[in-house]
Amino acid sequence: MDLLILLASLKGGALHNRHWWPQSKLLFFPLSSFSYIGKLENLEFHLSTIFKQNGINMHFQYSLSNPHPYELDIQKNNPDKITNANQKEVLYYSDRLRERVFQLYREDFVNFKYEK
Repeated sequence: MDLLILLASLKGGALHNRHWWPQSKLLFFPLSSFSYIGKLENLEFHLSTIFKQNGINMHFQYSLSNPHPYELDIQKNNPDKITNANQKEVLYYSDRLRERVFQLYREDFVNFKYEK
């Protein structure tokens, strides 16, 4: 299915499926209840920040920016497991698609300070 067609269906009502909900709608507490929002795509940095702010000394045995040895074993048998999706955006996102995603998930772009 073409991603633009999928996104059009989301706007038309398929957002009833929580897999496609904006992250802002999935928060158990209001956004204002959080003092820090970390992002998965920068997990190592954000966890380090959270640990430092809370006085936790944590020495990572493995870097969080790389797959764990367990995942590397899985990767051998399933090369598509680790996708590096953030590096593929320029290959798959047209200006039209980028705008469509922004319109559907505007609340997340604003709340979590993502660039358009």
